[in-house]
Amino acid sequence: MDLSLALDLGTLLIVLSNILFCPYTKVEESFNIQATHDILYHGFNISKYDHVEFPGVVPRTFIGPLSLAILSYPFINILKVVNASKMYSQIIVRSVLGVCSSASFSLFRRGVGRKFGSTTSNFLAILTISQFHLVFYMSRTLPNTFALNFALCAFYCWFTGNHPFFIWLSGFGIILFRAELAIVMGLIMLLELYEQRISLARSFVHIVLSGIAALGLTVSIDSYFWGRFCWPEAEVFFFNTVQNQSSNWGTSPFLWYFYSAIPRSLLLLTIILIFYGLWIDKRPRTIFGISIVYILLFSFLPHKELRFIFYILPLLNVVAAVGLNFIYMNIWKWRLRSIIATLVIGGLISNVTMTTMLMYISSLNYPGGSALNTFHHQVIKRNSSPQSLHICNLAAQTGVTRFGQVHPYVSYSKKDIKYDDVDKLKQFSYLILEGPCSYSNELFESLQEIYGFDGLTLHFDQTFPYIKFVKFIPKLCILKRRFEP
Repeated sequence: MDLSLALDLGTLLIVLSNILFCPYTKVEESFNIQATHDILYHGFNISKYDHVEFPGVVPRTFIGPLSLAILSYPFINILKVVNASKMYSQIIVRSVLGVCSSASFSLFRRGVGRKFGSTTSNFLAILTISQFHLVFYMSRTLPNTFALNFALCAFYCWFTGNHPFFIWLSGFGIILFRAELAIVMGLIMLLELYEQRISLARSFVHIVLSGIAALGLTVSIDSYFWGRFCWPEAEVFFFNTVQNQSSNWGTSPFLWYFYSAIPRSLLLLTIILIFYGLWIDKRPRTIFGISIVYILLFSFLPHKELRFIFYILPLLNVVAAVGLNFIYMNIWKWRLRSIIATLVIGGLISNVTMTTMLMYISSLNYPGGSALNTFHHQVIKRNSSPQSLHICNLAAQTGVTRFGQVHPYVSYSKKDIKYDDVDKLKQFSYLILEGPCSYSNELFESLQEIYGFDGLTLHFDQTFPYIKFVKFIPKLCILKRRFEP
């Protein structure tokens, strides 16, 4: 088998393994996964859609969920025929997104191969799959993941000199999914115009046409689903940037991306290879410069998250791959080749070890999904009498989706209630509440605690392997209403 194809398949297998290891989703993915469910299971009956009851602070586009639903539809129908759990449908939906992301990354690598050589392209794949964050998020229904697919394809067009397609892909990614893509794509366009690789007049025509097409698509589709005139990404941009409301979800120091996000994402070996690649080869310096300027400009927003800079992680890995390729091509000329080879291989092993640990820790970060699964399999089982379940906010944010609401005799509610309001509590047969689990009283009894990740610490235990580093605490608890006298 061709090495490049093997690496493509390896990337896809790791993406899919992340889905199986961490099948649940978090609050940032909530809109897209819920909307995909509703399109698949409620069709044109929008009154039953999750966003009608829980619209969120800003609207999101339905184009991503609609695309996932269309691509997943044949497989979901098979699951319906065999009467499989809807949780398998969620895995199918995320797998479809993971396949699309893997295909976009494969195309991106082809562009890198055209510009820097096939060996550099292969090293790019090796570095990327040895890291955790980018591959982990390739299957997650974030707006940033949809935008990443457009960005990777646009980067391919940039490397291969296909400027019209670069403009169209960039325009759709910006207008439909994430406005911040305009920064990195704008920087690339300015560079291409300065280098006279494309004319200003031709660029303007494609920018206008792609803008009109993308805007027409999002306004027509999203206005239908939201029931009003709507351009979601414009409202998101206004909310986050102009009004600076995103800071309500926390702020970070100006240099947070540089001292925290980037090192955690790329890991030590890649950081070293980036600087080496810049030193020995002038070609990737433009890519590096665009990436750094993007991060600097985006650092002015107080609210910072790793997903906001997804798009430049593949570009930085290209710079590192150039450095690794130079080592590979010249190592037999060096006296210290054994030491250098050992350091590089050791660095890759270190990456894989860290990635494995992070994957395990991430699987412990979805107590809501675990609680709902426990409720179905250990508490409610095959009960055929009508039941009602209240789902607290933490559970809804850490894994509970409509795909997980699988029991036909249970009514699920995510509405906020006050836990001292006895009359409202009496409406529910079961509760999933936030820990610590001290809610047992004359009305409800505690059935089960759901533990979750609470940091790394050295402690000793009576079971193998005796010395443990992962700390667990009760995150959620499942309660059952007592029989009334």
